[in-house]
Amino acid sequence: MLLVGLFGLPMSAGVLVAGTFIAAIGPIMLVPAVLAGVAVLYVAGSMTPRGSVLTDRSWGRLAWATGVLFLGTAGLMVMVAATTGRYIEISWLWMALFTAAPYALAAGVLAGGWVSVGGVVLSGAWLVGFWPW
Repeated sequence: MLLVGLFGLPMSAGVLVAGTFIAAIGPIMLVPAVLAGVAVLYVAGSMTPRGSVLTDRSWGRLAWATGVLFLGTAGLMVMVAATTGRYIEISWLWMALFTAAPYALAAGVLAGGWVSVGGVVLSGAWLVGFWPW
């Protein structure tokens, strides 16, 4: 999960930048961002073949990478939506870690076994922590 979080750090910034320009440029910008995100996560899955039940074969790595990308991006968008309009004073390092965390949590959810249970619990805590009550 830490490896995916480290890979998610530059990727999350790219997803936010791509999401900013989608309204102006259209969905043509989304295709390269998704392909690059899946490719980066596929490499991460290749480096950890025993990290999940899905990452031991190439088709499983592709499914895992796609799942982590979409679940992580959904978590990132929930975090952005929950914090929009609120002033949060935070350093750039913590913000970078916060934007990478949904991808690590998504990898934990897709890991299998007790790690998945822990990933679901931590993802729930993440949502509760960022949601404006």
